[in-house]
Amino acid sequence: MSSSSAPFATLLVDVLTAHSSTVYQVLGDWFAWVAIALLAFVLLQVVRLRTRAQG
Repeated sequence: MSSSSAPFATLLVDVLTAHSSTVYQVLGDWFAWVAIALLAFVLLQVVRLRTRAQG
């Protein structure tokens, strides 16, 4: 049907869905917590080195 024959058009399509595993599904929350802990450790080391260099 031409879309100019009506003020709107509706399309119906069958879409196949595929479910694949994500990193979060496989590893869970511990990956995020390790990343946060690593960031905190690196930031503390940077602060510690800067205070040593100034002092």
